[in-house]
Amino acid sequence: MHQTKEERAWQRGYSLARFWKKIRKELSSLDNRCVSFAINRNMPKWVGHIPIAGLLILSVTAITLGGFVFVSSVLILWGLAIAGSLVKGGVSGTTGKIDSSDYIMESARHGQYDAPYQPPGED
Repeated sequence: MHQTKEERAWQRGYSLARFWKKIRKELSSLDNRCVSFAINRNMPKWVGHIPIAGLLILSVTAITLGGFVFVSSVLILWGLAIAGSLVKGGVSGTTGKIDSSDYIMESARHGQYDAPYQPPGED
């Protein structure tokens, strides 16, 4: 059955909501376990919330640093590519280039021009 754009968008939203609900439930149960662990060890309740807060902070930090490493790598590769194209006398330096006047003279020597030669003063 063919779905419209609206139906597909609604389905994606529904799937995302289910995923978020599952993640939130898992984090909440983990938080409750940490708090009960802290209470059983005669610690204040807020000490039980520290592992979850640390996990969230660590996750955000890892995502940020991972993005930074990725962007830095791309910039370094771009810089190397640009530097490689700007270097003079590299592998594709002037050794393979022929001046246009040299090319014309070489072509004339090998008989590639069929027109008879006329000196500049004779028209």
